[in-house]
Amino acid sequence: MSLTQPDPLHPRPEEKTEPSDRPIGVTMLAVFYALSGVSTIVIQGVWLKRFAELSELLGFPAFLLNATLLVMGMVALAAAVGMWLGKRWGWWLSLFYIGYGIVRNGNALLSIPGIEEAYGVSADGATLKYAIRAAGYALVLLYFYGDAVTGYFFGIARVPKLKSAVIVFGSLIALFAVMTLTFA
Repeated sequence: MSLTQPDPLHPRPEEKTEPSDRPIGVTMLAVFYALSGVSTIVIQGVWLKRFAELSELLGFPAFLLNATLLVMGMVALAAAVGMWLGKRWGWWLSLFYIGYGIVRNGNALLSIPGIEEAYGVSADGATLKYAIRAAGYALVLLYFYGDAVTGYFFGIARVPKLKSAVIVFGSLIALFAVMTLTFA
């Protein structure tokens, strides 16, 4: 094989050979992530002043909510592009976005008793809502670790599943801990 010709048996990790091999679930998630990212960024922009008013009620700075929405909207958009193109970084960003959903909804579940006690309200509906959301994200996470999906993203099948989960969830838990300790 010449140095100028690509080796068809060993494609570069970021090179897709057949885009039609994209699993339908990845296609659907890429479209959903794109819509979610755009709507999150738009909502963040439209509600900018409203979040400033809500910051007193919520107990944390409005800029934190605005920054979180903007960053997560951009992560969703970038993950959508990466998934669509079959890039390894798209898989990692998607994993981060999924993990963020699990951790955020898990955190909300853990916060409900304190909110009920502090405000004297019942949050039975909220408990079910956050539990369903966390379970939905967990199902998407399981799908993302499936052979069809990891095979679509070149080089990812070799990444140990436990190691990637520890990397993603470890970074998310550290992020939530820093935010909690900083703004508590």
